[in-house]
Amino acid sequence: MARTLRILNTEEEKRRTTALYRRCFPEDSEAFVDFYYRERCRGNRILSIEEEGEVLSMLHLNPYRISLFSRETEISYVYAVATEERFRRQGMMRMLLREAFRILKRERVPLSYLIPVEEAIYTPFGYETVGKLQRERHISEERLREYSLYCIRDSAYQRLIAGEERLENGAGEGLPEDPKIMMKITDPDRFCELSGLSEKRNEADCLDWLKKQKIYISEDI
Repeated sequence: MARTLRILNTEEEKRRTTALYRRCFPEDSEAFVDFYYRERCRGNRILSIEEEGEVLSMLHLNPYRISLFSRETEISYVYAVATEERFRRQGMMRMLLREAFRILKRERVPLSYLIPVEEAIYTPFGYETVGKLQRERHISEERLREYSLYCIRDSAYQRLIAGEERLENGAGEGLPEDPKIMMKITDPDRFCELSGLSEKRNEADCLDWLKKQKIYISEDI
């Protein structure tokens, strides 16, 4: 049967992936899954591979506003990359990641990040470890400005964090003890513009430069 790669934008379309989410991430509580699809999925996109109406594989692109050297921009958190067990090792994750990169490049999104269970899974796709996930979320604005890259604490961000913290068991239960942040440059030209680099650099050079900067990421949904 033909398999189709789709971009899910409406709430109804996105909700069709909840069964796959629950099967692939059983460590997340029902309360968190409901909260995630009700609140976090309002503004995200989900890429799926489907066959005869069944979701076989998915990848979530969750937008985050960041400050990059005092310039505001939007980046994407690659989240909930999952494939039904019986369909794994058939290249679906590769298809979804490549489509995600194509979309982000077209939209001039400078970079994406993820929190891997295993770093080796994502290094073939251009992701590299740039630091550790920060566990302290309630950091002062003064301290945030010490970092070259950090998430902007706007009202939407505050609502999400407050909602997650009200849950008895939020996300992150399936993460390693010492979660790492991996990043990939999705548009080198846009990254150079925002970071103030005087010369154009390729993806690898931008990432090498970024790894030398102070980065503060505490967002895992």
